[in-house]
Amino acid sequence: MLENRNVLPQFWGTEGTAPNVRTLLLVSTGPAPEGFVSEPSIFEFGGGNNSTLECQSTAAVSKRKTFRPPKGIAVLRLFSFPVDFEHHRMSFHPIVVGALYPGITRGLSADLLVSQALGGQGLPVCTAHVVAGRGVVTDVLNVPTDTVSAQLEHLANTESPTAAKVGIVGDAPTVETTFDHLELLDGPVLLDLTLSGPSGEDVLGQRGLEALVDHLHAPDLVTLRKTDASLVAGMEIPSLDDAQVAVQRIAQQGADRVLLRCGQLSTHHFDTKSEPPEYAVDLYYDGDDIALFEAPFLDHLGSLHGASSGLTLSLLQMLQEQISLSEALQKAKGQVTEALRAAQDVDEPSQPQAFFDAFHPHYELPTPKTDEDEAVNS
Repeated sequence: MLENRNVLPQFWGTEGTAPNVRTLLLVSTGPAPEGFVSEPSIFEFGGGNNSTLECQSTAAVSKRKTFRPPKGIAVLRLFSFPVDFEHHRMSFHPIVVGALYPGITRGLSADLLVSQALGGQGLPVCTAHVVAGRGVVTDVLNVPTDTVSAQLEHLANTESPTAAKVGIVGDAPTVETTFDHLELLDGPVLLDLTLSGPSGEDVLGQRGLEALVDHLHAPDLVTLRKTDASLVAGMEIPSLDDAQVAVQRIAQQGADRVLLRCGQLSTHHFDTKSEPPEYAVDLYYDGDDIALFEAPFLDHLGSLHGASSGLTLSLLQMLQEQISLSEALQKAKGQVTEALRAAQDVDEPSQPQAFFDAFHPHYELPTPKTDEDEAVNS
């Protein structure tokens, strides 16, 4: 056991290590008890050719293949064990293209919080400053296209993005430059097509919409809210019957796979005057079949924002892991529902923190071997 904070334990694996081996360093902020602590922080070294240190802690960590424990941290144990990588999450470093909303956790701020909660790191590209929230729209200021291009070029040259989510894109020239840059990305792209916001703000004009439609073929998945889907499909969507027609119209404009987030919606177009159902629905169309995904409709959430970021980034992470979209949709819908339930259980000022905290992954650690186990094995 290493208890000296000045010791630099060497990385157990080198670049030639078998790709199904991980090395974990368990640390504790308190005195080192026997064995493992109940809730250790985890510092994880990638196996194979990945020598990046993934850290689920705020402690400062060197990017080299060594680790110096921060002051007050006692090293408990360093060990290696096999991992089933089919179910083990890869590094998640998505480019998140969108708008900055001051004062509310929407847009880029929500994307970054969800990315971090999922164990990743979002790489933001700001396309607009939207001064809107709580039912008030003050201003919408687009970032110049050259500045957006510079951000994307900088990330390509200095970081290693693994995926991309495109949200609010500002205007037509920014749409063009964004998808030009993302053509070089080796990873899935999700377009969360956004024309307007919850406070009534218009964030993309007609020319911008036409530019987006020209690029609907590029993303692996196109998602959009019912309000924006009405504009793209050119029709009202008062029922699920109409929503099925809308997703097919959007697909006919170039999208390979479409997810329409309907919210509460009557089933049939002749039944729109009855009370809405007690569940929220999403429609998924893959070009051949339409699938319906339901989840309980949860209210009493005050002015909570971020549910769309939770859904789209959870989906993007699973797309990166090559999970089938139908399975990913089921898991992501369940994850967002549980996060909303967690927010319901606390008072309104604490709801955003409870919601985003619910996305944190839970690691299953192997049971540490005791001296008696090693004696038996020998």
